[in-house]
Amino acid sequence: MTSRFQTSIPLLLGVLLTVYGVTHAAFNWDIIGYVAAVNYENGLRNEALHKATYSEIQSEAPPNLYHDLTEANNYRQTVARSSESLSQHLPFYSIRAAYVSLIRFSSWFFNISSTHAIIILSSIFAGASLAILLTAFNLNSVFISLLCTLIAIAAGFSEISTLATPDSMAATLSLALIFTYRKRPNIATLIAISLPLVRTDFIILSGLIAFCLFLQGQRLRPATIALCSFSAYLTVNNVYSNYGYLKIFNFTLLEINPFPAQMKIEENWLPYVKAYYNGFASFLKSKHFLVYIAYFAFWFKVIRRKRIQASNEQVFIVLSFTLLHMLFFPAYYERFFAWCATIAGLQLVTWIYELKTQKTKDIN
Repeated sequence: MTSRFQTSIPLLLGVLLTVYGVTHAAFNWDIIGYVAAVNYENGLRNEALHKATYSEIQSEAPPNLYHDLTEANNYRQTVARSSESLSQHLPFYSIRAAYVSLIRFSSWFFNISSTHAIIILSSIFAGASLAILLTAFNLNSVFISLLCTLIAIAAGFSEISTLATPDSMAATLSLALIFTYRKRPNIATLIAISLPLVRTDFIILSGLIAFCLFLQGQRLRPATIALCSFSAYLTVNNVYSNYGYLKIFNFTLLEINPFPAQMKIEENWLPYVKAYYNGFASFLKSKHFLVYIAYFAFWFKVIRRKRIQASNEQVFIVLSFTLLHMLFFPAYYERFFAWCATIAGLQLVTWIYELKTQKTKDIN
């Protein structure tokens, strides 16, 4: 394919995914938290914040989806009726400071609602992620490009393009980081430092990149990434009065409480064991798991022998991020790991395609 054609295919497929996301907005639960976080930054508090948040979402969401957001269960009913309950949820969302700030800026700059800004941003970042993936793997076949797009969609990119979460933004930055840290270290350093401002848990990826750079013999850059990303992590947690690791763990995995500030930390160890059991069971049942197994097996049996450092580091980063994230937060939500599974799937397809092409050349 010509250079122009190679560039246009990823862009076209990325645009199509963006359009899909915009036209299939899910109006999932988190949209309430992020609209509320923007309203809080705009100066609203208590009842005014509660009223503005739910009024905006009611005006934007289809009636059946708004009913689900406010009436699906006792928990959602309580948050929909209590300004105190909604206010107590703000620390879960405000700590995604870069994401909330981008929503707020987009809403102001384009004169649109926060809800529309969230929908558009999720879709754009999902499309950008797909374009980055297809460009980075430099696929020279339309068929392989389409196959890899299907892999990305199956891995979860169609889902995250529709969700009101920072997952697609985190995926875009993660992919940009992984594909630039060797060739564009200055850009990669800025991305690694900023990642915890998008999702605090992605400090794991910042640390892994710093470790790989350290193994390459660098000292100042990995130290800068480690220090600054950790400082960013501590800053957002402190500024936005985050409840802390254990309370978030309890709230998400043990007991959802409409008044999280009043929750007590579980002291019995058995519920934690059950949470880890359920989390890793969901991981093993996920469609991603088989992709990881095939990815690691092919690398171990074929690629590892070639001693290609870039490939070895990629396998280390993708699999280490997945396992470390599960160790700290044992819940395998596929939207968290869509970018990991897609890298694994696309790299596997690329390795097999290159191996087949090389064998054909050797025969001829």
